Amino acid sequence: MTNLKLFLNPQTGMSGDMMVGALVDLGAGTSKIKSAMEVAGQFLGEARVRIYPRKKIDTLATRVDVFFEPFSHQLHREEVNKALREAVKRLGLPEAYAQFAQESLSILLDAEEDAHREIPGFTNSSHLHEAADILMDILGTTVALEELGFLPGKNIYCLEPVYVGGGKVSFSHGTFPVPAPATRRILERYKIPYRKGPVEVELLTPTGATLLARMVAGFLAREKKEGLVVRKRAYGAGAMDLDVPNLLEVIVAQ
Repeated sequence: MTNLKLFLNPQTGMSGDMMVGALVDLGAGTSKIKSAMEVAGQFLGEARVRIYPRKKIDTLATRVDVFFEPFSHQLHREEVNKALREAVKRLGLPEAYAQFAQESLSILLDAEEDAHREIPGFTNSSHLHEAADILMDILGTTVALEELGFLPGKNIYCLEPVYVGGGKVSFSHGTFPVPAPATRRILERYKIPYRKGPVEVELLTPTGATLLARMVAGFLAREKKEGLVVRKRAYGAGAMDLDVPNLLEVIVAQ
């Protein structure tokens, strides 16, 4: 484990793919991360990952796109858990990182199921529409952190507040205010300090919130980042083109 600390700065976006992109931008091996994510996806379907540079307004970042065709359109929790166990075994992850991946998936699936219970008319809380993407993002993040020497819950911190965006978000069960129901449950359950804005779209996804809940050892007020001795900055690019750069900044500092 490195003596340096990793600070996340989710000011204009945080999702699973943005986290992976930021860690690749920081120096995690592109081919290694791509392979790990595809290994994770192959237990649930046909998976392909593309990692490439993407400019957001005036900042060059790394973008991760996931292409996935499921074996079945009825993925359930136990199938996803089994896929994670198989992927962790195949990748040979150290115990601490394997535990991080497993606990992250549980946090997210619990929040999704709790949120689904709040939706009128929803009867199948075990159905997971984006399970493969979630699994691939979690495994990509895990492998990248292990390669870079950052241990979840130990030397990873977050600048706060976390900006979640605004407006409404739509998915298969309806339209809801931002933060989305699962995201909101994670934010509240794990006492993650957040604020709406700075734009009227969803900036923090459930996977992004999950990674914050399990990764960070603590929070630092954003205005105090000027006191950090910065060694390196890197950026993960989001999918959206906004008036602000849809980026996740990560900072390596003492």
